[in-house]
Amino acid sequence: MIILKKYDIAVLDFETMNEYTNSPCEVGISLIKDLSIEHVYSSYINPPNNKYSDKNAKIHNIPKDIILNAPSFKSVFQEIETLLGSAFLIVAHNASFDISVLKHTAQTCNLSPKSYMYIDSVNIFRNFHSGISVSMNNLCDIYNIDKSNLHSAKYDIVALSKMLISLAENNGFSNCLELIQNMDNQYIRFSHLMNALRSISKQKSSFDKPSMKITDINKLPVEHENLILQNKNIVFTGNFDIPKEKLMVLSRKNGAYIKNNVSTKTNILVEGEQDDKYKDENGLVSKQRKARAFIHQGIDIQIIDEITLLSYLKGSLKDD
Repeated sequence: MIILKKYDIAVLDFETMNEYTNSPCEVGISLIKDLSIEHVYSSYINPPNNKYSDKNAKIHNIPKDIILNAPSFKSVFQEIETLLGSAFLIVAHNASFDISVLKHTAQTCNLSPKSYMYIDSVNIFRNFHSGISVSMNNLCDIYNIDKSNLHSAKYDIVALSKMLISLAENNGFSNCLELIQNMDNQYIRFSHLMNALRSISKQKSSFDKPSMKITDINKLPVEHENLILQNKNIVFTGNFDIPKEKLMVLSRKNGAYIKNNVSTKTNILVEGEQDDKYKDENGLVSKQRKARAFIHQGIDIQIIDEITLLSYLKGSLKDD
């Protein structure tokens, strides 16, 4: 049975009150049909974790009293679900962050979000704009969009929607779904599988430590021309199905540099299964929290899982 949807794309963005993913203080959703923005929704939210962070406030610029007097997440949850469910696909910039906010906040409120297909717009723009920064700030310059109001959820979804429509139109596509379907690689993910590595119990040591020093890995010669990973700083966190050292070595052979810690110079954080004793109440460890905090400061960090990294890599794992 084919399920018809009213809209092609739902563009989603959350702003958070603090560094935790169950602290959304603003949500924005725009609905795209063909090459037109058909509906825009936004709301401030008083989140279940409503500790006010001055650091985050400098980014989203929402006064504390507005947040504390806003509707609760439970009261806007059904509207969010209805809007997201009216589209074939969710698109968000650094989508793993926004999907994490939706899932973790719903779990905190004892709500059960639906399963959605989603794609990170970072991958869309990297597919069509290879070799350049695809941060929202830089994309605004490319698409001639005012960036003075960036980090407002309502503004960000409209800006991102305009970029996607322009990208589709400029490449001769009649809608954004056609644009995504014609990408070289497919990056569509399922929200209910997002934390699959964390939910599967595996008998592994707390740390999958590489035997090679990272400084030695970074001395390995580049063997594959890879525009996605070339000169990118990659940080790994957690355990993986494939030994972490193999992933590091192959990433280096694809032109990346492996780093120990998340910083403002990090380009990609690869997340695996985390040790429970290091997780906070949201299931996040230190590197994950740092990356999400930097993203909300406007730093262009892509958060991916092992499967996504493998889709980027060229060469055989058996070579290592």
